[in-house]
Amino acid sequence: MPHNKDRKGSKTRNMSRQEKAKSSTDDTAVSMALNSADLPVFVTSELAASAVLATPSPVGDATTLKQLQSHVQSSISDFQKQVQKTLDALFKGMKKLETELNKSIEFQSSRIDSLESQVGPLEAENKHLRDEIDDLKQQVKLHDVLINKQERFSRRNNFRIVGVPATQDEDCIEIADSILATHFEMDNTTIERAHRDGRGSNNKSPHILVKVLSYRDKIRVLQNAKSSLKHQNCYIVDDLTRADLLEKRRWATQVKELYNNGVKLSFYAGNWRKNGQPYQFSRAVNHAESNTSAPASNVSSR
Repeated sequence: MPHNKDRKGSKTRNMSRQEKAKSSTDDTAVSMALNSADLPVFVTSELAASAVLATPSPVGDATTLKQLQSHVQSSISDFQKQVQKTLDALFKGMKKLETELNKSIEFQSSRIDSLESQVGPLEAENKHLRDEIDDLKQQVKLHDVLINKQERFSRRNNFRIVGVPATQDEDCIEIADSILATHFEMDNTTIERAHRDGRGSNNKSPHILVKVLSYRDKIRVLQNAKSSLKHQNCYIVDDLTRADLLEKRRWATQVKELYNNGVKLSFYAGNWRKNGQPYQFSRAVNHAESNTSAPASNVSSR
């Protein structure tokens, strides 16, 4: 019985040594195949695994090793061809893209050059037009001043009676003559014409526009209008041009403040004046500028 146990143990050790040898042969075969193929680093692990799985048994056979090497080399060659094909296609696409980009850049460059060549004349023309516009603006301002002076002169003998209710079939010359005779003791004043002007506003009747023959009579009326009509429902104001009326309204707030402080101003010839000289206001009060779009016939706030 002891001899049988020794024989069994010996067989077991022999089988173990054979399995180790076979495993060592497998590893050697794979290593030789990989080393002889000179594999790139990025496919070493994958090919090694496929080589092990594709290795026939027994591994130690020389023909099997040659087949394994041939298979690995063929796989590497196919892989390299595929990579080269991909790179060629990529380089071809990049070359085409580069060509198209160069054409686009050349087109844009030529277009920019063309536009730049046009900018110079356009800038010169623009400057010329701006100079002309500035000159025209100056001329318009000058014409506005001259036109306003002419219109002011045409209204030289005019004044307006405000607050007299309109009646049917009224005679404005008789109304004006009656007011002058009754409240100003001006019986011999010659009135050239008198009529309603404008449409009125806020349920108020239009003004009565009066033109007298003598400028001195107009000045006398304006100088005494406040005191002569103090207790009446009507009052008299100068017939101002649109530009002069806007200038008068512009400084109305400051004029009122100055009056409350004892400084009296009068408005004529387009300016607020003190002792005959244009008054220099300390700051601009655009009180009436929002009304600059009002029609010229609407003069109820004169």
